Amino acid sequence: MQRRSPVQARSRERMERILDEAATLFAGAGFDATTIEAIAAAAQTSVGSVYQFFPNKQAVFDALATRYAAQVEALFAALATSPARAASWSTAIDLAIGAFATFHRGDPGFRAVWLGGHTSQRVRDEGVALGRRITDHTARLMKPFLPGVPLARRRVVATVVVETVNALLMVAAQQPTASGGDRVVDEITAIVKRYLAPLVREARRA
Repeated sequence: MQRRSPVQARSRERMERILDEAATLFAGAGFDATTIEAIAAAAQTSVGSVYQFFPNKQAVFDALATRYAAQVEALFAALATSPARAASWSTAIDLAIGAFATFHRGDPGFRAVWLGGHTSQRVRDEGVALGRRITDHTARLMKPFLPGVPLARRRVVATVVVETVNALLMVAAQQPTASGGDRVVDEITAIVKRYLAPLVREARRA
């Protein structure tokens, strides 16, 4: 658990720099090989400064998980209210999966936290809670394309989509090349569209 939340702007900037550098180290060296000393050196601050905010390395990792969860939720909340989602259900799927894939591809630290979520119960709980919130956003995203479908049914469909995409994007994140990851993302998108297409047709007929 984080020791304290900084109030002064200078302290907040130092804490954010510590988290930024820790994310880079977790991505490059892995959780086990990363040390508080290495984080402090990369952030150009003292070990004592790191301990002012975080009691140990796990607390740094947990704080990153919380920060990334907020960023991902903000991303999906924006998608759920974006005018572009109304173009077509197929375009909405492209936007949602593409945005998440771009997010994790563009930030190796996020991938490190995402793939290393087993390191603490707090990170696992954070992931479960985030998945539920993303499911809620996805259910709202689907509303224009599943007219008349009750929210409870849309939440079930959204759960299947979110969990499928989540699991398969882990595969994409571990591909040895960017092009290999892109091909997996393309296949994920195709899978989701094939699952949703008959549901959309049925809702429109009804």
